[in-house]
Amino acid sequence: MKSRDRRAAFGVGVFETVLVHKGRPFLIGWHAERMTLGLRTIGLAPRFDPAERVKQVLQALARQGVVPGGASGVLRMTAVSHPDRNEEGEFEIDFEEAPASESIRVMTAGTVVGGRRPGSPLAGVKSLAWAEYHVAREQARAAGFDEAILVDEAGRLLEGAASNLFVVRGGRVLTPPVSSGILPGVTRRLVFETAPSEGLSIVEQDLPLASLREADEAFLTNALIGVASLTAVDGLAIGPGVPGPVTQRLFDARRRRLEQPD
Repeated sequence: MKSRDRRAAFGVGVFETVLVHKGRPFLIGWHAERMTLGLRTIGLAPRFDPAERVKQVLQALARQGVVPGGASGVLRMTAVSHPDRNEEGEFEIDFEEAPASESIRVMTAGTVVGGRRPGSPLAGVKSLAWAEYHVAREQARAAGFDEAILVDEAGRLLEGAASNLFVVRGGRVLTPPVSSGILPGVTRRLVFETAPSEGLSIVEQDLPLASLREADEAFLTNALIGVASLTAVDGLAIGPGVPGPVTQRLFDARRRRLEQPD
């Protein structure tokens, strides 16, 4: 087995999935920061400077003819380590062109018990050891849902298999805390940053599964879907079963941010 194959098999490394909007990798600086933190968290000693990696990404896109005002698509950054030595190996950049979506996405989800426990070495890390999340999502899709919502053994909501979760109830926006072991999503961070300008406050707190059934609306976030409306869970409608006004406002706020220069 080649060394690169061994790294993939062992899952030693981290990755980021970045939206490229009209030739610009959206929030690329935040993604590079999270990648650096993830590498450090899993005990590597990388020579990984976020600003330098951003330059590499922009140069790699330019070589493919992807420049501001150009193509949209999906960028994947992967940093893998040598399996037998505590040091960084390759930093890989892949770009695939894809059409940009201009409308809010409507999603359904099924609940699955799982997720990483607080204190786990990989809690909050977007590591290559992502199989449990992939399996959860495939289980949900096999049942006819778009996403899996992970719930811990005590029945507390955590996150989506590939997204962060927000619940809106009585005008308040609630979300599980990072201390519960969830991934600190880049779009989640953007929602926290933009919410005050929309007259919204976000509260991190433990949420029982019943919170979804009692919610006025709910939404999911990640780099590619942005802010997506979660309209049903386990076959039961959330609120009126259509995108709610808070979800729409945060979707619009992110869309405006997409059009702003870095």
